Amino acid sequence: MFTNMASAPETPLQRLRRFAAEHSSSLAVAGLFLFLLAVLYAYKAYTVDKRLSVRTSEVTDFDSKNAADDLAARQRAAVASEQDAAAGEPQTRMAVIPDKDMVGLSGPDKTPEQLLRQLASGPEEEYASVSLSNKDLEYKIMPVQAQGPNLSVSATAIEEIDEHNKSVKLSAPVTHYAFRDAASYGEFRRLHPSGGLPQQVDFGKNCVVVLVSASSLPNKVFEAVSSEAAGGQAVVKDRLNPLAASEPGPDRYAFALLDASAGDIILEQQ
Repeated sequence: MFTNMASAPETPLQRLRRFAAEHSSSLAVAGLFLFLLAVLYAYKAYTVDKRLSVRTSEVTDFDSKNAADDLAARQRAAVASEQDAAAGEPQTRMAVIPDKDMVGLSGPDKTPEQLLRQLASGPEEEYASVSLSNKDLEYKIMPVQAQGPNLSVSATAIEEIDEHNKSVKLSAPVTHYAFRDAASYGEFRRLHPSGGLPQQVDFGKNCVVVLVSASSLPNKVFEAVSSEAAGGQAVVKDRLNPLAASEPGPDRYAFALLDASAGDIILEQQ
């Protein structure tokens, strides 16, 4: 005779033991990981505290060293000043002394206004505070023009300058060619086709006098004004026109038609 008996339910402790037995390897790995993580965090905390303590010590030593150097520099400057004063020599040395309130890495605890007063080398109590408003910034500073020399020119002075310019005679070296036959005149015109000379000339009655520049000036700056014949001589009057040098176009010649019987030719520049 067989009897089916129901098994008793497991207690929480029994289930925990069974879970631990089944997953013993995983739990061991997890425990080892947590241990290593705790060691890492502890090491970081230790090294941070160590660096902070070392940095504080370095800063303190640096400030102390700067303060000692500042004091030594002031003492050397004072001794050198006393020696120069005793010897009667001018003080030509220069010492860079830091601000008395600046020690090590600490800056001067002063406002900009106090620093400006210190640069002015005056006691602070003698200066009044300056305040500006937006209206004060709207003012404009207009420069005052100083009285200069009188540059006006009188009408009399202008007339004198004009008369002087009229009396000034411009001159330039010039010579001439006298052509009394058609052959020589035709050859000259062939060599200078754009000279502005007349094409047809009756050499039985006339001769042609051509003005030629004797300098670097072009030929067209000379103008034949008039011609006169007296006593076997012919006088050709010419004048200088410098503005003609800037005129466009080819060079040209001034000329005068004289009587064929004219003897010596004289140029007279006006």
